[in-house]
Amino acid sequence: MILGSSNETLAQIAGLGVGLLSLRYSRDHEYEADDMGRRLSFAANYDPRGNIQFFEKLMAKYEKKRPSSIEVMIDDEDSAMTSLLEEAGFSPLADKGASAWMSAVDHPTISPTPAGYTLASRSERGSTPHHFIARNGPDVADRLEQTSLYRADLDLAMLDAASEVAAYGLFWFDPTTQTGFLEPMGSNEGHQRKGLALHILTSGVDRLVQAGATRIKINWEQDNEASSNLYLDVGFAPVMTTSLWVRN
Repeated sequence: MILGSSNETLAQIAGLGVGLLSLRYSRDHEYEADDMGRRLSFAANYDPRGNIQFFEKLMAKYEKKRPSSIEVMIDDEDSAMTSLLEEAGFSPLADKGASAWMSAVDHPTISPTPAGYTLASRSERGSTPHHFIARNGPDVADRLEQTSLYRADLDLAMLDAASEVAAYGLFWFDPTTQTGFLEPMGSNEGHQRKGLALHILTSGVDRLVQAGATRIKINWEQDNEASSNLYLDVGFAPVMTTSLWVRN
């Protein structure tokens, strides 16, 4: 994580980035963790020029080390970074991400609980195996607990009649910047289009506001129409798109 300045929040964000990175095993999951670190940095108002200084040094070392490839995710409107990457031989991939903000004063009311389901936090289900085990490995709960901004009461899941996890949403709150985030969120097979994601989203946003968040940020793949409709319909305002640049 490359920033232009540092303070107590930097330590918290760094801890979160390392923690999330250790939860990912696929390359897609690594991109997700890298992007979250970038978004947390952006939300904390760190000087983005620190990124440029870093990549200038990185490219100087690249010529000596010659790794197989370098991948960088940037704001599409960051003309300075775009020029730097173009000059260094990077090319953008087609897939794009989107980011949006919501002010706490604009947060939506909690949607009705879908019939046949209940909402529960990890603090209420601590004795059961964590629902990310299949995705992140058997020690995911321990690694989450070691992450500085993790809160079990913001780790939400929708349970079906058999108490199996049908959908999930992991919310994060940074008390220093009073900023909330959501990462990751999803509905399991057989439980889509039943209002579960809407209920988790509105419940989680409400909990973030109650915790003290004055603004909430969210990110999704730009071509994911379902996610885009969900987030924008509840009041998130899009602020930027991002692209992954690669040099082989």
